[in-house]
Amino acid sequence: MGTPNTPSYRKLNTIINPHATKFGDRDDLNHTIYINKDGKHTWRPLTIINPFLYMDLVDFITKNEDSSKKHGNGWEFIKRRLNNFKSDKIHCASIPIESKTQKSDKGETILTWWELFEQQTISKSLDYSYCLFTDISNFYPSIYTHSIPWALYGKDIVKNNLKDYNKSFGGEIDKKIRKMQHNQTNGIPQGSVLMNFIAEIILGYIDFELAKTLEKYVDDYYIIRYRDDYRIFTNNLADIETISKHLQKVLLELNFNLGSAKTFVTRDIIMDTIKKDKLYWEPYRTMIKTSVKCGKDNQKITLQKHLLEILKLSKNFPNSGMIMKSLKEFYDDRKSELSELRSDYRVLISILADIMFDNPNSISCCIIIISKILENTDKEEGRKVVDKLFRKYKSKANTDYVEIWLHRLAIMVYDETSKKPDGLFNSILYTKILDETTNLFPVDWILLSTSYKEPPIIDKKMFENMKTKIIDSEIDVLNKDSYY
Repeated sequence: MGTPNTPSYRKLNTIINPHATKFGDRDDLNHTIYINKDGKHTWRPLTIINPFLYMDLVDFITKNEDSSKKHGNGWEFIKRRLNNFKSDKIHCASIPIESKTQKSDKGETILTWWELFEQQTISKSLDYSYCLFTDISNFYPSIYTHSIPWALYGKDIVKNNLKDYNKSFGGEIDKKIRKMQHNQTNGIPQGSVLMNFIAEIILGYIDFELAKTLEKYVDDYYIIRYRDDYRIFTNNLADIETISKHLQKVLLELNFNLGSAKTFVTRDIIMDTIKKDKLYWEPYRTMIKTSVKCGKDNQKITLQKHLLEILKLSKNFPNSGMIMKSLKEFYDDRKSELSELRSDYRVLISILADIMFDNPNSISCCIIIISKILENTDKEEGRKVVDKLFRKYKSKANTDYVEIWLHRLAIMVYDETSKKPDGLFNSILYTKILDETTNLFPVDWILLSTSYKEPPIIDKKMFENMKTKIIDSEIDVLNKDSYY
């Protein structure tokens, strides 16, 4: 497939097969997996964008000049435009961040959310009496791709000069995103930093238009935005009404709506800022921490009771972020106990299976804890556990993401001589990852040499050298317990 510097990435149009169906008319170029949001019937599509199309868009954004010659280098123009969106009254806390420390980019993003969104919201309670909590309903699927050039140049300017701006830098970005998703103009692919960045351009434009509008109506307010979530602070309810009315008006101009389910006004800013799952769990966490750290061995809360408390948390606040944090802390604080072969290990695994089955975001943490428990059992017992976990999920739809983690656990217990049960790991993504004869992405629309072979989506050398034991860094995002 090449590297980002190869001609195939730099000039996509030079390698398109003229005899194939136009790639914009195809709906099979990307691969979409579905992540369960609530353990029940709500799903979020995550799109693995075709690497040729992904790198073509990255290359275009970072290197091309605007065809109108008015704005110079496109990347520099975007940065200037984002800077122009800034306002003293509206603060964006969600521009993608490149980590400058040992933490991952995701870890830095989480800490930024905590420091600039949650913590700033609490601190603003000193300055303001009211806060409106709201968000944009169904944001990513509602993005109108033509709003990308609108955001870069201004909607009225583009609409009044369509012929010129259809071929502009922003117009080309719009066109490339449409072509990568079967010429759709509604929605952009979810699940990548690149698309989060595109979304921020549109959200920044909304901030800009809102701030410009509010200059005529309200002076005493402050807004903190993290992606499509808003915290709007004022000192009277009339200003809340004014701001929400004009925010809705700006959103409607761009094909969006406020989400009524999460919209409310509060005077109790601090308590409503801190998530309910965190308020619920903190007393239990303090009690458990004290027991584990200070109690004698025979006085510590048992592993089983500890996990049962986390199970109760998961029943009260399904798929909440605090479940994953509590599991991470359970693992960090009790890994030495987990390494010992325990008589109740089947019970511990059963509780973890219950937690992960109804709380999809906890799968990675549950798997690493189960792997630690299985380290001192024989491989046959481990194979039985993997088989039972798989069969528990067999009735679930869209198990691609689950199977990736179950396979990571299976590496510990299956070897070349072990026969995997029939039907184990059958998702399309998993099958294509391991089957070297099948391409994950179609290539017939591209002119390639007859010897071309799609590189494996996984690093085979790293895969073969992978430690049998799952290591902490495989799930550690923050590298320290900074959130608490």
